[in-house]
Amino acid sequence: MCESAEETPKHLFITCSVARQLWALLKVAVDFDLQTQSLNGLWEAGRNLKQTGDRSSRAKVSQSLVPAVVWALWLASNSKVFRNTRVYPENVWDSAVFFLSNPGV
Repeated sequence: MCESAEETPKHLFITCSVARQLWALLKVAVDFDLQTQSLNGLWEAGRNLKQTGDRSSRAKVSQSLVPAVVWALWLASNSKVFRNTRVYPENVWDSAVFFLSNPGV
């Protein structure tokens, strides 16, 4: 998406400048501080977003944040590759928020 490195899963979801901007937004929004450089660490960090014992809908949304951002990054990457569209972090963020707001879409 950023055209600065080979697009590997690690680059796409963690080290790409677009991905880093999205993780920075999550840090501000829900204090999600991505301290890992691995995909497994990314998923684990996402699972740890909810508070222990919290079964509220807020906790479920929190645990859905990482998958929503990853899905939005994947779709943006596909759009770049197959449609040659430019990727803007704001649009990827909006897509992730849309997925959270419209489950099952």
